[in-house]
Amino acid sequence: MMKATGKFAEPVEALEFSRYLVEDLPAQFLCIRRVQLRHVSRTIEGVRLAREKGAWTLAVTVSADNSSHRLSKL
Repeated sequence: MMKATGKFAEPVEALEFSRYLVEDLPAQFLCIRRVQLRHVSRTIEGVRLAREKGAWTLAVTVSADNSSHRLSKL
């Protein structure tokens, strides 16, 4: 991602993001979430918290049958 955008990128797990990093997000931050499991409660929580801080969010899933469709309804 860093090579493609020329911007700093840091991969972190959903729990770490939600508990420790979301508080320090700058406005207009882009948060990309990768979803691969069926239950995405931590991912949904992270996206909700990032949006509350004014971040742009994007979720990518590898399975059409998981519950990540709920992300668009936040």
